[in-house]
Amino acid sequence: MTKLISIIIPLYNRVHLVRETLDSILAQTYTHWECLVVDDGSTDNTLTVIKEYTTKDARIRVFYRPDTKPKGASSCRNYGLDQATGDLIWFFDSDDMMLPYTLSNRMAFVKMFPDLDFWVFQTQRFFKTPGDDAMVWNDLTKHNAADLNDFMGINPVWHTSGPQWKREFLVKNNLYFTEGVMSWQDWEFHIRVLLLQPKYKKFIDVQAFSYQRFHDGDAINKWQDTQVVYNRLDTIYRLATQFTQAERLTKLHQKQLAKVVYFNLSLLPKTINVRPLWKRFWCFYPNLSKIDLWFWSMYLHTYRKQHRRGYYRLRKVMDWCKKVYFSKHLAIDDLSTRTWYKIQQN
Repeated sequence: MTKLISIIIPLYNRVHLVRETLDSILAQTYTHWECLVVDDGSTDNTLTVIKEYTTKDARIRVFYRPDTKPKGASSCRNYGLDQATGDLIWFFDSDDMMLPYTLSNRMAFVKMFPDLDFWVFQTQRFFKTPGDDAMVWNDLTKHNAADLNDFMGINPVWHTSGPQWKREFLVKNNLYFTEGVMSWQDWEFHIRVLLLQPKYKKFIDVQAFSYQRFHDGDAINKWQDTQVVYNRLDTIYRLATQFTQAERLTKLHQKQLAKVVYFNLSLLPKTINVRPLWKRFWCFYPNLSKIDLWFWSMYLHTYRKQHRRGYYRLRKVMDWCKKVYFSKHLAIDDLSTRTWYKIQQN
């Protein structure tokens, strides 16, 4: 029996881009799909465009985020999942695109490995048209055992549009996106998935790629917004709690957790005292040296205060300590091993 694919798209004010996205779906050679567009309260003419498409093709349906749910892509994706009728789920973004044979080629792999919980495919970025940039999301050739560590090390292995999910797997395990999260909701979601030790396989076939539209600047501003960083730290805390409850917080994961907390604290304005925020997470580091944790707390503090009188010399001392010992022992500020958007498609 031909499997139905439910493509779920959260939508907010995309009147200038959503036509290209929907046209790329309508052009698919694999025709057994439904597209659920969930509006997040658009204020431009986006809904007028969507209704044109629902009239044109009954496989495209529009829904509206219920007022009882908080605003955001997570709520829209969750509501779409509840409305979906397909055997497979594909979370897609309202400005991304796929080539005409993408679904057909993905389904060929699904048929080859039918017993998996999900199948992961590559995502290539683009600016105006698919193929105008060679960068892909990340390295999908590593063994699955490395994926959880990579995600924890701020090196997300796949994009939101990368996996094709078995709907039964998501529903049975109550796998929904955490609502009210301002950023990194996909990062947190995929880590929760991996904690379940699911069956999955990664594929690098270029014919099954999805294409992520890249917006410079927007992402940078969002990453550094103070409210977003605080929200992200709360998300990390909840996730660390789940790791602890699942008894999966190994020493390596503790190091990765410390690294992701440190990274986010470094984004906060220099007027904020980050030491209490850093100490909030100490309960999740039972196997890490308290001396290491104290040093990195002080190092970040002096780095942020070095423009003040007396701190410059202290920073020089801290730099020396870091070079001689702490960077070799627990390199919390080292993100050089990340391959996220550093790989080109040949």
